[in-house]
Amino acid sequence: MKPFLLIYDDRCPLCNWYSGLFTRVGWLPADGRKPFSSIRDNEFPQLDISRGMQEIPLLDRSTGSFYYGLDALLLIIEQHHPLLVKPARFKPMYWFLKKLYKLVSFNRKVIVAVPCGQNGFDCSPDFNIRYRSLFMFLLLLLNTLLLFPLHHRVFSTLPWYQHSLTGLQTAHFAMVGIHLMIASYLGVKKGFEFLGQISILALITTMACVPLLLLTPWLKITWFFNGWFALTGVVIFREWLRRMDYVGLIQEKRWLAAFHLVAVCVDLIVSYRMTVFSGFNKAVPREGDCLIISS
Repeated sequence: MKPFLLIYDDRCPLCNWYSGLFTRVGWLPADGRKPFSSIRDNEFPQLDISRGMQEIPLLDRSTGSFYYGLDALLLIIEQHHPLLVKPARFKPMYWFLKKLYKLVSFNRKVIVAVPCGQNGFDCSPDFNIRYRSLFMFLLLLLNTLLLFPLHHRVFSTLPWYQHSLTGLQTAHFAMVGIHLMIASYLGVKKGFEFLGQISILALITTMACVPLLLLTPWLKITWFFNGWFALTGVVIFREWLRRMDYVGLIQEKRWLAAFHLVAVCVDLIVSYRMTVFSGFNKAVPREGDCLIISS
């Protein structure tokens, strides 16, 4: 095994997880990773700091050469599973994996919402509007698509839910419009940071409902689903506080954070009232209605 040293962002749970996994499975030695925050000045003069902030760097101690990003990960895996790496070296696949790596890397702070510490080196990736826009578009697309099975297989089984799919998607995109309005007030970079965090919150919300897709065919207990939604709401609210604090919305523009929270609550209340009145109108016959019984 080559004497590799992986330099990782120790303030990123994703980086902590997979770099630690490499050492646990023996793909790197116990001292084969080093956090960015512990690097001393001029400790690695050959390290491209700017590139290392975007793509995780790997040092080959035998040659003193650095490899970055996808190339670094493939070198680590290739030592033990060379057959796994061969398809990744194929040009179309390599191009796709390279783009996928950058998509995750440029948005890793959006995903985890954990700032680098005040002490030590700040290895946050640069803001890249192209990869941020693609990231948010993919999450919006995923959340929109997930609402289709959730509506038909989960929400529609609840007695208090009477929304049509069109009504559900209308409420969904109404919130998207409110988020865009808030982001436009914050400016380009801060607005994109806000939208990125909202995209993750929306994904967490829909993914929290995905297990219900598996439980619905066997479990028809309304109170269980109501409890699940209530617990999800508590978790999302706590996560909303943490992520809005990360963006700086609560500290710098508390009134705007309050407006966003009120807008979300109003959207939920209006949607709930629509379902209640829709169900009431369907359940209670009006004067003059006829009841036809066919034999």
